[in-house]
Amino acid sequence: MKNVQALTIKARLATEKYQMRPKRTLVGFSGGADSTALLHFLMSLWGKDNVAALHVNHGIRGEAADRDEAHCRRFCESAGVAFYSKKVDVIGECGGTAVEETARKLRYAALCDTAKEIGADAVALAHTSSDNAETFLFNASRGCGISGLGIPPVRDFYGLKLIRPLIYCTRDDVIEYLAANSLSYVTDETNADEKYSRNFIRKNIVPPLTKLSGGALKNISALSDRARADEDFIDGFARDYMNSPGAYSLENLRALHTAVLSRVIMKMAAEAGGLTPSYVNIESVEKLIAGGKNGDMLALPGGVSFAVCDGELRFLKSGEQPRKNAGEYVRDVTKNGIISDEYGFSVSFSKPDIDGDRCYEAILPKDVVSSLKIRDRRAGDKYRYGKMTRTLKKLTTDVPYDARGRRPVFICGEKIVWYPGFEVSDEFKNGGEKIKIYYTETVF
Repeated sequence: MKNVQALTIKARLATEKYQMRPKRTLVGFSGGADSTALLHFLMSLWGKDNVAALHVNHGIRGEAADRDEAHCRRFCESAGVAFYSKKVDVIGECGGTAVEETARKLRYAALCDTAKEIGADAVALAHTSSDNAETFLFNASRGCGISGLGIPPVRDFYGLKLIRPLIYCTRDDVIEYLAANSLSYVTDETNADEKYSRNFIRKNIVPPLTKLSGGALKNISALSDRARADEDFIDGFARDYMNSPGAYSLENLRALHTAVLSRVIMKMAAEAGGLTPSYVNIESVEKLIAGGKNGDMLALPGGVSFAVCDGELRFLKSGEQPRKNAGEYVRDVTKNGIISDEYGFSVSFSKPDIDGDRCYEAILPKDVVSSLKIRDRRAGDKYRYGKMTRTLKKLTTDVPYDARGRRPVFICGEKIVWYPGFEVSDEFKNGGEKIKIYYTETVF
């Protein structure tokens, strides 16, 4: 009973430490040793009515896969827990390559869809500390940041919570738990195939590592926990920096610690809709920040580039060119009634015949319109509407990146009157005769 108690204590510790208790949980149930122990443990901990099981048949192993599905169905019927199954076509989806990754993607999609269909608010997976060590070693050998050092016990999962209650339990804990509770399970023969990277690590690297240090798995789990805490802390600095004035200034970027800078670069890439930069890509961007001259550009995978432009670092999509310095760009709206140029916008006093999602209108007092001008966005721009002051940086989070780079700011004197797509400033809503102006976004 000692090892049974060990699994129970460790799993309870994980559920309490990471606040895993959901209203209803869908368990990913392969029928193997780990998922069988997990399902049985959660049934005991939270009650059968609060737990359901999903078996995903990947369509790879033929009769063996059908046998596993039938075993899972019988197990759940005998235990009195709700059972669901879905079949996916991994080989058809991946064309025979990247089988592991495709199977994982389809399995997670099935778990997410089923959880939402049955009203579950969490998905539970049976990863153990042994799996955590294998992932740690695999990711470290391929090259990763500290966020890749292990498996997170809890994470967001498309509006649900993904939990791993067995993350502190070893594989030996699982086997002892199954034996003591007389629980049967199936064995996937592909788990012995060493052409799969994780199987190779499990068979050839973990055993000598644990022989060298009996506490290897426990120590790797502890390091994974610390790494996640460090990542959260540093990432918080990066998020705060990205919301500060002058976030793209080369001077400010050069003053950042490299740990924060690397995360800022990744966030800039994500903001532009680009691919996640590799470690080598990040190093190249850091060199551009450190010594780049005006006009220097660095192309990255995914058809995007970083560019040095007027003392700032900018992220550009394929074919996009850096904008002029904001201080050089101020135009009088009322001079000719209509403005249209290489920046891809036009402003007029009559509504153009164009899609509604590319035409924005504002109603302004006539005396305001008579002195209205437009300019580029500037670091720290903000204005008040709806009785709240908002920064343009935060407002444009959901604005498409190419539009964000072109869309002008409407000003009266030095005060912001309007940013297209949002409301007019509270300060400029009142007055005499009102006039409508229209801003149209050009699609290249």
